[in-house]
Amino acid sequence: MTTRYLGNRVLLAVAALSAEGIFAFAGPVQLSNDKIVQPAPPVCDPVWYISVGGNGEFNTDATNLQNASAIAPTGIRIGGISAHNFNDAYDVAFYSVDAEVGRVLTDRVEAFGQFQYVASATENWIHNAVRINAGGPTPAFLAIRFDDFASYGFQFGARYFFIPKGAPLRPYVSIAGGAAHVDSIGAETALEPTNTVVSRSHIFDDSWVGTVTGLIGLEYSVSCHFAVGINGGVGYSSPLSENDTDLQGPVSKVNNDAGDRLFCPVALYAKIRF
Repeated sequence: MTTRYLGNRVLLAVAALSAEGIFAFAGPVQLSNDKIVQPAPPVCDPVWYISVGGNGEFNTDATNLQNASAIAPTGIRIGGISAHNFNDAYDVAFYSVDAEVGRVLTDRVEAFGQFQYVASATENWIHNAVRINAGGPTPAFLAIRFDDFASYGFQFGARYFFIPKGAPLRPYVSIAGGAAHVDSIGAETALEPTNTVVSRSHIFDDSWVGTVTGLIGLEYSVSCHFAVGINGGVGYSSPLSENDTDLQGPVSKVNNDAGDRLFCPVALYAKIRF
């Protein structure tokens, strides 16, 4: 009995030593990677932006640059001046350069301030603009040519996106209002058909006008910090400051309450967010 008991103890001791050796050589226990938490990607959430763009402003025929007027120095009508709008006097579209600074207020709303320079070159002579019955068998006709148009101004407004930020393509509407300085505008008159200049008149002084613009647009986010967009809509600027110095008497009303513009702007722009 004693011998069998000792044998069993020896076997147990050997088994214990063998198991300890197996675990010693097996190394540390490997853990599964399935439950390792990955770090969250950095959040891109810029709240300020600057943008630069270019506009084409297509004038409508709804307003006059210069009103019609009768020529009657002694109370008897001897001729007349036709009305002309901006499309008569200038190129098909005004062009402008815009610079804008804005801030994101919510997921859908931005507030902004914008500086804008607008200009247009004068078209050729407006023929048969003035008719004068000089007492001869046929009337005399005069052509008119206006000075180039140039203005600079600012607007403040807000933009509402129909889709929250984070989406790559976002349609929006915007409204803005402000003021602009328009350089003085004069006009030359020439005898038809020679285009020989016979007079030059001041029509409008340097003017500060009120402006308002409503737009619809679409903006595409190229990356977190860069976007491009396009917009279009309708704009209005108030009448210019008349100058009657050279128009005293029967034709002075040609510039009364004139020079306001109703136009349709179309713009492309690039935006940098930070």
